[in-house]
This record gives sequence, C-alpha cells and structure tokens, in this order.
Amino acid sequence: MPDCVISWEVTHHKDNSNGYTWEEADTICKENGKVLAVVDSQEKWEKLKYVITGGNRYTAPADVYIGLQFTESINNFTWTNGVQASWTKWYENEPFFTDTRHCVRLDVYTDYSFRTSDCSYRHHFACSYE
Repeated sequence: MPDCVISWEVTHHKDNSNGYTWEEADTICKENGKVLAVVDSQEKWEKLKYVITGGNRYTAPADVYIGLQFTESINNFTWTNGVQASWTKWYENEPFFTDTRHCVRLDVYTDYSFRTSDCSYRHHFACSYE
C-alpha cells in the first residue's frame, strides 16, 4: 500500500482517488503498525513534504491528513502518539473553526502548511513509525 518510505519511516498513502476520512486513515495506519504521521519538527515536515511531492515542488497531489487533532478536553492539539503539539507549521489565521474542524491536513495550495479540516472530509494521508 505505501508508495514510498524514507529514513524517518513515513509513508504517503494515495491509492484511493476519493481519499479517506481522518478516522479511516487513522485505522489504516494502526492496522499497519504505524500512526498518522507525527510531524513535530521542521525536519520531519520537510521530509514528508519531499515524500509527498516526490522532490518536485511543483507536483500538486491532494491534501494530506497528518496525525494532529484538536482535543476538546484540553483545548489544544494533540498528536496521535498522545503528545501535545509544541511545534507546528500553521498557515496564517489557523487554527480555524476548531469547534467543527478538529483534524489537520497539509494543504497543497499553501506550501503544505497545517490547515484545520472537518474530519469527515476525504484526503490522502501519511503514516509514520513512532
């Protein structure tokens, strides 16, 4: 199922042209012994961006879910490995509408910056080993 793997052990899943909901993506990652990608540093963000684009900055695939989700009980974003987000790559004016948009995607039109998303929207996704 993975299209490519790099040293940080991240995979980009794009085999379904309709994409996946955040929950479907999370389930697929877990079934493969991974988590939705924990992109908690500039280095990891750059590596994932490279994997998504295949090294071609002008490649424009679909947006990609990562393992960051809004946790209402603590009013903050948490990675799928349970750690609160400290490093992020938010687009300007984000996070946006956290009352309805609890999931996070890398947005192809904003140089793969973090954007909030309704979790039922369908996107590609990335998994990582933690």
